[in-house]
Amino acid sequence: PTGQPGEAGRVTIRGLGSINGDTNPLYIVDGVPIAAASFAALNTDDFESINVLKDAASTAPYGSRAANGVVVITTRKGMALPDGKVRINYKTQMGFSEVNSSKWDMMNTSQRLQFEEILQDPNMPGWAYSAYNPNKIVNGVSTPKTSADYAFGKHYLDSLETITTDWRKYLLRKAFTQSHTLNLSGGNDRTLFYIAASYLNQEGIALNSGLKRYSLRAN
Repeated sequence: PTGQPGEAGRVTIRGLGSINGDTNPLYIVDGVPIAAASFAALNTDDFESINVLKDAASTAPYGSRAANGVVVITTRKGMALPDGKVRINYKTQMGFSEVNSSKWDMMNTSQRLQFEEILQDPNMPGWAYSAYNPNKIVNGVSTPKTSADYAFGKHYLDSLETITTDWRKYLLRKAFTQSHTLNLSGGNDRTLFYIAASYLNQEGIALNSGLKRYSLRAN
């Protein structure tokens, strides 16, 4: 919903079941139920198949927990290869994310102070120190300004207008993502195995946000 790396997705299969309840379905991975918030901890490269159950007959075995539908996930298993050989797969992905190119301009300091002057909020410096505001607040009481107050207000507003911080430059970034997955599979007529390890490092476009995930699965 917000684009925050690792956040649980919002999935709706059967509509709203109640006013206060959520719409998250029941997730079943290899027969074991998991919480929707834990889904980000799974490596989707380990998934063999995904089935969505939404009618009453197919969800009946899961009881009331299946009121919002069921997502059944089966993970990969080993496959017997000739002469007992082992299959090794390696997959890597890299990319980046950034704020879209929509043209949105933030106020500079001068425009911000003019806006505060229009609002006439005494708690905002644009109006509190404005030459058009005849009063000042002292101990919660409004009193008329003196010439010294007007001189101080002009000096203070002039100093504020020298601030030209572009907060997007300090709060947002081009976020890089990389993932690596290595799996081994094989077996014979008696034993099958599948072992997979993965690493994901996904930065968020907001500073100090992101997701690092290390996962290991053995079937």
